[in-house]
Amino acid sequence: MKHYIPFYHSYSMSSVESHETEEDVIKPSSFSKKINSATIALIVGIVVSLLLILAIWLLTPNLARFEDILLPDQGAAWYFWKLPERNSWILLSAWLLYAIHQIFIWATIFLAQKNKYKTTSELKKLNYFSLFGNLFFILLHIIHTQLFYDKTAQDMPVWTSQGSVILMLSIIIVMETPRRGFILGKKLNFKKEVIKFFRKYHGYYISWALIYTFWFHPATGTLAHIWGFFYMFLLLLQGSLMYTKIHTNKYWTVILESLVAIHGALVAVWQAQAAGIALKDSMWPMFFLGFAAMFVLAYMYGLGWPKYVQIIISSIYVLFMVWLYSSWGYGRDFSKLISFEFLWIPIILFGIALAFGYGGNLIVKLKKSSKTEA
Repeated sequence: MKHYIPFYHSYSMSSVESHETEEDVIKPSSFSKKINSATIALIVGIVVSLLLILAIWLLTPNLARFEDILLPDQGAAWYFWKLPERNSWILLSAWLLYAIHQIFIWATIFLAQKNKYKTTSELKKLNYFSLFGNLFFILLHIIHTQLFYDKTAQDMPVWTSQGSVILMLSIIIVMETPRRGFILGKKLNFKKEVIKFFRKYHGYYISWALIYTFWFHPATGTLAHIWGFFYMFLLLLQGSLMYTKIHTNKYWTVILESLVAIHGALVAVWQAQAAGIALKDSMWPMFFLGFAAMFVLAYMYGLGWPKYVQIIISSIYVLFMVWLYSSWGYGRDFSKLISFEFLWIPIILFGIALAFGYGGNLIVKLKKSSKTEA
């Protein structure tokens, strides 16, 4: 069984040259003169996210009538949390709510870009609209789970949710290349037209990946779901803070990128416990080491840390890996290290990013050559 809601970043373009009218920005009150409204929204959003997952956990006993009849696990491709029988009306309601949520967010992105908003420290009207809209759909999701349980996972294979987020992470690698480099701080020659394209339109794809994944899962209180939904709420919050300085804050965004390491590990731990597998034989080290390697190989180079700090962080990663695979440490099977399981995730993410970047370069080159011939 698999439950995986990785994640990340923005789903709006905050770095495009833009303008906005005075009434678009909600001016701070005297209460918030020393702290801007976007920062307040971030803090409140995190607190609300914690309250929401608490509500999901407290309401989980009410779902016993559904979860007591779930089918046994049938392997890695099986999604455990779907009802044995498909109810067309329930699934129609789940898909309808997903579609409305998706169109709502796409509309906010479109309007923000149409109005050519600048990145500021204060919230704009569309930010409030997006924030309260996402909260509304989260509450609807919880209520729908309590009433009907089933979500879109009933109709779609589990890899669609996982794959959508893998592509999202690779898109972000391409977008961030000019700022932090591609790997180990080294920049690749992705053409500026390619970077501009992904920065302008990434919001539409990323919002789809997040909202599709959000409506894929019922709001139940397993360790995997609780952490996954909390992570998802933070990502939806990030998207709602489009065109604010918080949205592009390097520390906040790298936290969001890096939290997937904890999420992947926790989900793998839960699955191992449910299946009666010893933790040292489970997949949590692959997920944790793989996504942590992304921080060591790429993410931290956007933080402006001095060289010695980067060396210390990299050394800690290597020492942890030595402890994990050593007989005197955690004792994970050494053959897993020899198979380079810690590099599987980076290879996939970097590989797709290279395909996007250089594939984009090729398209740009072909377009320019066709214009020259014309």
